[in-house]
Amino acid sequence: MFLVLLLLNVIAQKPGWPQLPAALAADAKVEAAYRVDLQGNDPALRQKAAQLVLDHLNQAPQGERAGFLLGLAGTGDFPLDLVPALGDLSKAWAELPTFVEEVLRENPGEEFERVRGGLWAAGELQLSEPSLVEGVAAWLNRRETAGAARQALLDITGHEFSGLEAFHDWWADARDRGRLHWVREALELARERERELWVNRLAMESEAALAAVQHDRREIRALGYEALRKLGPDLAEDGSPGPIGQLLRESYHLEWAPELRPALVSLVPKFLQGEDALALLGLSLQQGLATEREEAAKQIQVVGPAAVTLPRMLQFLEDAYDPVANGHAGTPKMREALLTGLISLAALAPEAALQNQEALHNVLTYAVRKDKESPAVKRRAYEAAAQLGDETFYQLILPDVGNEDSIENRENALAAVTTIALRHDLVDKLMDQCLSRPEVLAHAEASLRRAAILQLDRVGTPAATSLALDRLGAETEESLVVELLRVAKRAKVENGVARLLSYAPTVATTSRYREALMVQVGSEFPLLESAIHSLLDSEQVDLARRLAIDFVPASDAAEATMTKLGRKRTEVLAEWVLAQDPLPKVEDENVRGALQGLDSLIAAEPASATWPLLRSRVHQAYGQTTEMFQVLSAAVRSGLADPAYGELAIQALEAAVTAKLLDEGRALLAELREVPDPAQRERLQQLREVLGKGQPAVEGSPPPVIDPPVEGTPPPEGGVEGGGLPAADAEEEDPDQDPDQDPGGDPAKDDPPTKDPGGGDGGQTGGDGSTGGDGSTGGDGD
Repeated sequence: MFLVLLLLNVIAQKPGWPQLPAALAADAKVEAAYRVDLQGNDPALRQKAAQLVLDHLNQAPQGERAGFLLGLAGTGDFPLDLVPALGDLSKAWAELPTFVEEVLRENPGEEFERVRGGLWAAGELQLSEPSLVEGVAAWLNRRETAGAARQALLDITGHEFSGLEAFHDWWADARDRGRLHWVREALELARERERELWVNRLAMESEAALAAVQHDRREIRALGYEALRKLGPDLAEDGSPGPIGQLLRESYHLEWAPELRPALVSLVPKFLQGEDALALLGLSLQQGLATEREEAAKQIQVVGPAAVTLPRMLQFLEDAYDPVANGHAGTPKMREALLTGLISLAALAPEAALQNQEALHNVLTYAVRKDKESPAVKRRAYEAAAQLGDETFYQLILPDVGNEDSIENRENALAAVTTIALRHDLVDKLMDQCLSRPEVLAHAEASLRRAAILQLDRVGTPAATSLALDRLGAETEESLVVELLRVAKRAKVENGVARLLSYAPTVATTSRYREALMVQVGSEFPLLESAIHSLLDSEQVDLARRLAIDFVPASDAAEATMTKLGRKRTEVLAEWVLAQDPLPKVEDENVRGALQGLDSLIAAEPASATWPLLRSRVHQAYGQTTEMFQVLSAAVRSGLADPAYGELAIQALEAAVTAKLLDEGRALLAELREVPDPAQRERLQQLREVLGKGQPAVEGSPPPVIDPPVEGTPPPEGGVEGGGLPAADAEEEDPDQDPDQDPGGDPAKDDPPTKDPGGGDGGQTGGDGSTGGDGSTGGDGD
């Protein structure tokens, strides 16, 4: 029986109809619908069967699906629109244009349905590859395909061709210009006799515009509306509409094409004002399709005067929000535009807003509470309530900050309550009830934390800054740390410096961190000292240097404070030089500046061991042990107090040993006074033996070694005279050589003085720690 039915179905298929794809034919229900109902005569059954076939079409492979669609289109008898199915296939299958072109190259024999379907597809898809356009044109002179080919070429190029010869005449120049040119050219040809007339007449007389917008062709009416857009307003002095306004009002009731009505509505505020414009826009809000309503909602806010428009805007919003039915009229975009316009109009006409407070309050309350269809509308409702509502909206919106259903709504609610708090002096409440809550500033969602930080920045109070500082160490998103640091510079707060110093900035946050630290330090030098000390301890030398440079003391700062500031800047600059890798060259202005500053401090504070020790570290970093000895020995001879005296004496003698300045070391040793510290006395004794014998103090132990220069800054070419570590083979001295004589044969005491990087002439520093000279460096000046 089944085979009999199947045979009957096959026989029943009308000629020209394509074979059902195998995947669909396997479904008995689809097979029957296609063979019997679709190809029958009952319109209702045919439509139902056609829909069933289309619903199952995506089960077929894409190639079979394409061939079947083209075959259906070519019959000209399919009861439903096949364009959506073609569009879906085009999106899913990139090879469809190639398939269509192959179909157009086929030899159809006596059955042209598939070719006609290919022509239809080429036109609907507007396939504009030159080879494919030529494939379409090839069917212009066949009776079976001429109509479909002309329509396809019209869809693709905008041109109609009487035959293949006419196409070739046009194609010779147009082939390589592309579809945009073809369509634009076609439009120009179609409007050649009318376009100039309409443009010129519309610019001069309203009657011509009226004729254009009442033309049979939608394209001409569209030109009429566009021509109206180019004209200036023609309102009379009393605000009544002029000729174009009257034309527009008439055209408003004549235009039937839905796709043109938004363009018409957009012209209303240009030529009509007040109640004349609002009456038409109100009709569009009530009766128009979605796009027309949305356009009308946008245009209302530009209708003047604002004092007249605002009450009507409230009426339109009351119509959009129906408290009785608990529903919303129009699209979300329409309501969003109305709320946006309300904000704009209230800013232009604040008196009108005050006169309509009750209506305003009711509309905003309903929008905030009930309109949950779109986040965009909700955002505008929050914004309008925040800017135009009274302080009762604070408590109304505050619960939404904790609404976990929508992070976006929480962010918008947060912005709204902040605006209300700033407008109505509720900042303390805001901080206590909202911004300080862990579920806001420490929420798992980064976007909500960002929104909370933004509101802290808007508040800008010391409490907001303090809250940002508390959050700083816990925030994991680096971009949000940057935002917290921006808040941290809004106000100076108690313990602000200490709280900032507990956070270690990254490369990305350093700049904002420094700005915040400067604000918290302010003009208080003790805070600067504390910050710099902490930064140096954590090896953030660059940051410490910038902080010292950027610090601005109070205008009435005492002289002692300015002196301390200069001292601190010199110290930080020296530490900065020492921290560089590689070291800057000795000629670098920072190196010279550090050493000159240290010289001044040594001279000003001869009893302090800090400055000679720091200067000697700079020389040590550059491998200039001779200069190191000179600085330290000068400090020792200046008569420092213990225990600094003993420490400097030890370092000076170690430098003498390393630099092979044995005579100078013995001379200094002879001048030393007794030191009370036993460990220092023991070390001095060891050095006395080294200097006396020219060998290690303890047999088998190496001589004292000063740290080598920082890698990457070798001593000057040829060596800094008397500086740096001894060469690798320097420990094995020539037994016949005088131990007090260097390998070059000259006695150490006759060595020429070595110049230091600070600009001295290499001579012994004076008791005040200063050096004179010509600014050259040691050795050959490298």
